[in-house]
Amino acid sequence: MRTICSLILILLTANIAMAQPPGDLHPKTELVQPGVKLTLVAEHPSIVTPTGLDVDETGRLWAVASHTHFRPEEYEGPEHDQVLVFQNDNDKTPRVFLEQTTATMDLELGPGGWVYLAERDRILRVKDTDSDGAGDLVEELATLETEADYPHNGLSGLAWHPSGDLVFALGENFWRPWQLTGTDGVVIEGTGEGGVFRCRPNGSRLHRVARGFWNPFGICVRSDGTVFAAENDPGARPPCRLLHVVEGGDYGYQRLYGSSPYHPFVCWDGELRGTLPMLHPVGEAPCGIAALGNGLIVPSWTEHRIDFYSLSPTGAGFQAKRFTLVRGGQHFRPTCITRANPTTFYLTDWVFGSYQLHQRGRIWKLQIDPEASWLGDLELTQQTDEAKHAHELISGAIDPPISELLATAKDVDPYMRHAAQMALAARSHSFRQSDLSERSLEDQIALLLALRRGQPDNEQWVRYFWNVPDPEIRFETLRWIADHHLVEFREDVRALLRDPHEPFDGYRIFEAALATWNALTDNPQAGVADATMLIERVRDREASPRSRSFALRLLEPNHKGFGERLWNDLMATKDPQLFTELVRAVALSEKPEAKSFLKSIAADENQPVGDRANAIAGLRATDLETVDLLIQLASSEDRPVREEALRSIRFTELDEKQKQRLNKLSQAYPGSSDLITAALDPAGVKVNRPPVAALETWQRRLSLVQEPIDIEAGRRIFHHASVGTCAKCHRHSGRGNVVGPDLTAASNEGDRDRLLRSLLQPSNEIDPQFYPRLLMTDDGRIFTGLLLRDGGGGREVYRDSSGRERVFETAKIVERKELTTSMMPEGLIDLMTDREIRDLLAFLDTHRKSGQTQKDRQEL
Repeated sequence: MRTICSLILILLTANIAMAQPPGDLHPKTELVQPGVKLTLVAEHPSIVTPTGLDVDETGRLWAVASHTHFRPEEYEGPEHDQVLVFQNDNDKTPRVFLEQTTATMDLELGPGGWVYLAERDRILRVKDTDSDGAGDLVEELATLETEADYPHNGLSGLAWHPSGDLVFALGENFWRPWQLTGTDGVVIEGTGEGGVFRCRPNGSRLHRVARGFWNPFGICVRSDGTVFAAENDPGARPPCRLLHVVEGGDYGYQRLYGSSPYHPFVCWDGELRGTLPMLHPVGEAPCGIAALGNGLIVPSWTEHRIDFYSLSPTGAGFQAKRFTLVRGGQHFRPTCITRANPTTFYLTDWVFGSYQLHQRGRIWKLQIDPEASWLGDLELTQQTDEAKHAHELISGAIDPPISELLATAKDVDPYMRHAAQMALAARSHSFRQSDLSERSLEDQIALLLALRRGQPDNEQWVRYFWNVPDPEIRFETLRWIADHHLVEFREDVRALLRDPHEPFDGYRIFEAALATWNALTDNPQAGVADATMLIERVRDREASPRSRSFALRLLEPNHKGFGERLWNDLMATKDPQLFTELVRAVALSEKPEAKSFLKSIAADENQPVGDRANAIAGLRATDLETVDLLIQLASSEDRPVREEALRSIRFTELDEKQKQRLNKLSQAYPGSSDLITAALDPAGVKVNRPPVAALETWQRRLSLVQEPIDIEAGRRIFHHASVGTCAKCHRHSGRGNVVGPDLTAASNEGDRDRLLRSLLQPSNEIDPQFYPRLLMTDDGRIFTGLLLRDGGGGREVYRDSSGRERVFETAKIVERKELTTSMMPEGLIDLMTDREIRDLLAFLDTHRKSGQTQKDRQEL
């Protein structure tokens, strides 16, 4: 019940002949927490493939039975979806209230006897005016005009706001342009950024509350007006998100920029300025959300769970903690949820793991003991002073001076920063360019964000910021141009991409400019990862070597177009920067011809020392010829060459002659003695070290390392084939994988020690979105990886530790477990010397925002 990532996969799924569900569809439910009761209320044939549910004041259940969602050709059932009414929990023969809608994704009962429905492309309400039990009056409240027609990434997520407004959601719509029109003619337009909307019960005063969603399938509005959303799909950036939705919020996602797991203008957890983070990760494929006391209940379709998230107010937002209430088997797939009273809920169950209609379904009743220890207080906690202040700023109820707003725009609380940005944006028409030039960089960025929000099409302001000589301003200006498709800046962006002396000389600006150029030339889906586009740029002899080298950095090193012919062409340019990027890229390639290329560079004393060291860092000592070369290079007078060779043989079994050669090196090169010792005895690295929990002792120990800090060595360790190997799971400055978090700006967390703590104890502070899953299949295989998405057709998609996607058939998974340990292995620090640890940390700490020098900002 969730968005599939490509149209190709949809077509494949749709063409699969309808498989008969297995005979044993037992839900295998297990109650995990005390004080939880789960009762089966209805099941097939009374209810099949349900997509909406609500309960009225008399206890009647209203449910949508879908007969149009991926309908097989041989399907026997009504031509349209049905709205069914169950008189009570024991009703086995519900009556049909309505049978005329298609791709019906949600149902919400409203005032005056109206039944509100969300179809894929419209919000409507239906009423029984003649009291015959069937709906006869149908009114359209909002219509979505778009060429996209996938069933469940359109309109959904109906809920009521205490003000009386109807709240609903829109998914990413496969990035197709759309127009949403209310009954009074209000039109809202967009592409792939999704949205949460409000309107009056009759469809008037349509308004977009927030944007930046993949598919906010479940919407919940508490009695105090606080809005929450559960996103149904993470795409290539797991996990699914639980979100605190506020007025004007931007939650970072934009499908227009493609489906790659990385894009400079897309984020998933508030990584970009002006975006808001997730409240907490949720189980894969949630389809509903409901309030319970000071928390939220969220079912997970793929992970067969019902979870409770307790909420604690903090600042203007919340902290959340998850408690699993119910766990089931592969034929327990809870979807929609509705609240009958403060502690009683009803849930629908899709039963079978197929997007196609399969004539199965269930309705469950979930009852919670008000005294359950995990539940906490049922009465809502009072809003914090910060939350009240944020609301006043956003609503315009108060009018503080600009200086106060600019101070709030620097607050550590993202919701307070957002509120200040909203208030500044409301005043943006009073800003004057002459007022900005004397302000600090941070203030200028805050005002840029406010102007981008308040006056997105103001070319004069964009031109003003384009001419400000700062890389952070340039990045945000490029993002402004791309997000709002300001084609008048196309030639400026083209010139920036071709300028060999671009003043900021940074890869990050190139990456942003490339993404902007693709957006302005009607190819936004290319993002910065499209291999065809990148190969063309790397081969473009008209482009500057700088531009070609940065494009090369973004190219997947195992791509079929990245081979010896291209390598030789790039070497023929004799450009130092391009050659360096080439060697670094080949060092990450697994192609058979890569080893001979790297060995030739490593052995060539006419090549720059740094490039030889980069080549050696990519060599694996897997054969005798390579080991002999590395032993020879370990005697080099050039320290980077010598030390990379020593790293590359560290875990190689050496013979006595080789050991004797290395022992002699200690006298000749005492500064490399730590690496020589580690090559001779890798296990000795960890001897007499303090416990991993002794952070201060480790800090003192690393501070005593005598050799000067070598940031370039730290970079090589990050990408090294044998030591460090961080790039297997992490991305940095355009290279590496996205299994774990991008570490380009790891030090911007504000705590320098967090990097060291993460190395010492990888699982001690792991964010929940990086919890891996452990699977056991029916043939005894064990796999650990990150759950990406439900792949449809009874398949699940995971990302393994190398960054590759792996597909498993759900029916063949006999056991699964969510781990609270990191995929980063324990003991990794025991494979590195003290000096290597220090240099790696120094490399990761070179991108700190505050106190950054121009040299720091330049790409290493």
